[in-house]
This record gives sequence, structure tokens and C-alpha cells, in this order.
Amino acid sequence: MDPNDTKLLLEDTSKNTLEANIEPKTLEVLNKILNTLLSMNNRIAKIETEVEKIEDVKQQLSSVVQRMDQAEHNIAELQQHNKEMENSFEGMGQVVEKALEKCDLNRNDIEKIEENTMQEKSIIKELQETVLDLKCRSMKNNLVFNGLTYHPSEDCEAKLQNFINRQLGIEYMVTLGNVHRFGKYGRNGARPIVARFVYRKELEHVLKQAYRLKNTNFGINEQFPPEIEIRRRKLYPILKNEKSLGKQARLVRDKLYINGQLYNPENININPANNDREIINQRTPSTPQHREAANSPPIPPRSKRTRIKNIVIVGDFNARTSSLKDYVDDDINLQEILQIEEDVINDNTSSYSILKENNILQRFNEDTGRVNKYGTKLLDFCKRCNLFIANGRLFSDNGIGHTTCKDASMVDYLLLSPNSFNITTDFEIIGFNPMFSDVHNRVHFTMKIDNDNHQKNLTFNQKVDQHVRWRSDKANEFIQEINDDPNNSLNELNIMLNEMNENTQVNVDQINSLIDNLCKFLVNSATDVFSDKKIKGLKGHLN
Repeated sequence: MDPNDTKLLLEDTSKNTLEANIEPKTLEVLNKILNTLLSMNNRIAKIETEVEKIEDVKQQLSSVVQRMDQAEHNIAELQQHNKEMENSFEGMGQVVEKALEKCDLNRNDIEKIEENTMQEKSIIKELQETVLDLKCRSMKNNLVFNGLTYHPSEDCEAKLQNFINRQLGIEYMVTLGNVHRFGKYGRNGARPIVARFVYRKELEHVLKQAYRLKNTNFGINEQFPPEIEIRRRKLYPILKNEKSLGKQARLVRDKLYINGQLYNPENININPANNDREIINQRTPSTPQHREAANSPPIPPRSKRTRIKNIVIVGDFNARTSSLKDYVDDDINLQEILQIEEDVINDNTSSYSILKENNILQRFNEDTGRVNKYGTKLLDFCKRCNLFIANGRLFSDNGIGHTTCKDASMVDYLLLSPNSFNITTDFEIIGFNPMFSDVHNRVHFTMKIDNDNHQKNLTFNQKVDQHVRWRSDKANEFIQEINDDPNNSLNELNIMLNEMNENTQVNVDQINSLIDNLCKFLVNSATDVFSDKKIKGLKGHLN
């Protein structure tokens, strides 16, 4: 029943009770009961209200529980998804690590490729410079002649010979190789003529006479590859400016040398007035005005040196030289760069030519061991003094270079000046003989000298020991000479031996005396049998 209905029922009951004739005590009890019931009804009404609230809370809790279940389900799904994401991230991390490893490998490969590319570029540059150098060398003996008129039926070589004769004043016929026109049209509307000279000296003679072409329509210049010509064009104005200041300037290929120093654009600031190309490099005369401009004192003339044609040095140098060169190669470009004086160049060229003409430029040596410090000094001495080693070059030793010490090394040499080769008539390394040396072989050589000059220039104060060579065809005569013993030397030797046998103590002097007498006996016998009656020239030996 609804609490309100219960309340109305109790109120009606209370009203009916009052209207009924009931005893007061009973009425009082009934009223108390009714009041209690009313109070209980009110409480029940409140309880029902609270219960309704509890139901609402219960419903709300049920809804919350459902939501919690849904949330837990969602969380589980999120956890599963998160786990899947973590696995996916791990896989992606591995992929990234592999990608980074490949990147590192690619980076190393790229660095190697870049390094190889740089090396290849360097090699290509070196090859380009080498090819350029070969081009320059192939054009070394070429001259370009500008301004010679063209005719359809012309003979370039004949025209050039006529030009050299008339315009340059060279009367002899120069020896030319290929002669032809090439390139673009230049002076007089004609293409230049390039000519290859067989001999470098003739080319240099033509260049020296090029001053005759000044203020004419003709020109002469050395031929260079286009790359070198571009570099030279940048240096021509500087060359002219330096020469105008009285300095010695020389252009060698694409290098400019000023007073013997290589020109460096960073160290010299020159603004030439014009950029005209100078075709011929002419040496500026060393006039007093030029010397004053260059702030340099005049150079005194060199004193004439005394020249000795024939120099012969023989001995034990304790030097091992293997087969290294004892001369300086003839290099015209190096001589021009260093500005070596002409007489020095001529001396070196002449010496070099003598060996080359006689086909003895190459030196042979059986001793192929390491060159020692004395060998280096000896080779340097030969280069400085213009001397040459005869060993391994002359006569029976040519192409061999026999060893001279213990059959293992060459330390004994014959050194000759260039002219001395022409008067040397024999050279030989004679096998080891303990009668003449402890460990060295004999160096035998013969030189033919003019008797008149020999008497004028040389004075002998001592008798020269004459050594003889063994001749197998006179072996029997040598034995007979010993058996005959004309000087009774064998008897004296026997007496000395008997005395030594009788004595219990023999000293060193007695042994040396016996050996000396025996050697003298054998040498004298050999001299009487093997020596020639007529000796041409001067013979020398090294023991």
C-alpha cells in the first residue's frame, strides 16, 4: 500500500475513534498506536524514497559496471593493439638498422669511389701532362715560318731553303724532314709553314738569325701544342716587360725564368702595357744602362782555364759502383734553364759524343752488388771532372767488366779523360797472381803516346818496372831457362835452404829473404823469356 493511503487510513481511524464512545485510556492507547503507526508510515515512506534512490544508484552502478566492462574490453583491445604496434615497431627498427647498415656500406663504397675517382683524375692529369710532354718532345725540332706567300704549285722545302738563305743569311743548306703548310691563314693571307729540322744545332742557328726579320712581315717561332701556346701567351707580356728592365728572362716551354728563378705570379706584380705576342725570344744585351736598371754590378770576364787533354788515373779506390752512369746525360732544356755557359756545354757534349761515337757509352760490371759510399763519391768525382771509367768499356773487358778483388767485387779502376780513349791501345784485367798482390787482380793497359811530346812534357827519374805476361807457347823455353840457371841462383837458394834445415830456429827475416830471392829468380827468368824486344808505347800495371 502506498504510504499516503496508509496515512489517510490512519487519520480516518483516529477520527472515528474520537467520535466513538471509547474509554479515555483505551482512546489514549489507540492514539499512541495510531501515532506510532503514523510515525512508522512516515519512516517507511522515507525508506521507500531512499530505496528508490538506491534503485537509481543500482541502475547507475549497473550502467557503470557495463561501462567498466566495455572499458576493460577496450583496454584489452588497446593492449593487444599496442603489443601488435610494438612488434611492428621492432620490425621497423630492424628494417631501419639494416637500412643504416646499408647506408654505412654505401657511404664507404661512395668514399672509395670518390677516392678512386680522385686517383683516376690524378692519373688522367698525369697522363695528360705526359702526353703533352710527348707532344712537346715530338715538336722539339719544329719551327713555324709565318708570312711566306702561297703558290698553288709551290715546293715548300725549296721555298723555305731559299727564304733561309736570303732572309736569314745562312748560306749552307739546312737538313729538313717534313715541310708543309698547316693551320689558319695568317700573314700575307697565307697559312704558315712548319718544318722539322734533322739537327738541333741548325735549328738554333736559324733562331739566332731571326733578328734579321725585325720590322718585316715574316716571323719564326718554335712549334708547341695548343695547350702550351695558351700558357705562353699569358707569359709573353711579362717576358717583354722583364727584358725592358734589363733582366735576363727566358721562356722554356710554358715556364718563365727571370734571372735564373722560376717566375711565380703570386710573388711578382707586373702590369704590362700591352699584350702583343713576342714570336722570337732574343737575349737582351748586357749593356751598362741595363745593368744599372737592374741594380747589378758588371760581370767580370772569366779567366781562361788551362785544359789538360790526357788524364789517366789508376788505382784501388775501394769503390763499388755497379753499372751506374759516370756521366751526365746531355739535356739541352736543363742547360737552358740553368743557363750553363757555352764552353761547359761544349765540353760535356764533346765528351758525351766521344763515348757515343765509339759505342762505349754503356758501362758493364760483373759486380752487381750494392753501391757503397766510396762508389757514390767516385761517380760524382767522374761527373765533376769529366772523367770516365775504362773498366767494362774497352777491348777484352768491353761488355764484361771483370771483378778485380777476390773474384767478387770491382774496386780497382782506370779513369780516363775523353781524349785519352783515343790513345789507349789495350786494356785487360789479368787473373789473380799471389806473386803480385794479396787479393787484387792486375789492371793492364797500354797507351800510345807521341815520343816528341812525351820527352818534352815528362821526365823519368826512376826506372819503370816492366812486367811480362805468361805465354803458353814459350813454356818449354821458360823451363829450360830455369834449368840452365845462368846466374847460379838455384844453388844459392839450395844453400839457404840447407842452412835453414841445419838451424833449429828459423827467423822471419830468413824466410823473407828466401822468398824474395825465389821471386826475383822467377821474375828474371820470365823477363828473359817472355819480354818483347820492341815495346810500342807506355805500359802500365796495377798490383
